[in-house]
Amino acid sequence: MDSIESHFAWKKKLCVEKECLVLIKTKKSQFSKVRDFILKNHSYEVPEIIMVPVEKGFKNYLKWIDEVVS
Repeated sequence: MDSIESHFAWKKKLCVEKECLVLIKTKKSQFSKVRDFILKNHSYEVPEIIMVPVEKGFKNYLKWIDEVVS
């Protein structure tokens, strides 16, 4: 798995770290479950958990998401 280089401030220090970027594709209604799972299992004290709204998308892809996410 390829890593990315992250630059961030943490506890008043500038940090540069190799990290793995993970994108989780799900429905808005499942965000809380995904967030809670990450918080329970991630090693970071403050992991990056963000939701990006999908305003438009390929119809067949959005249909597929609806079919596979309960």
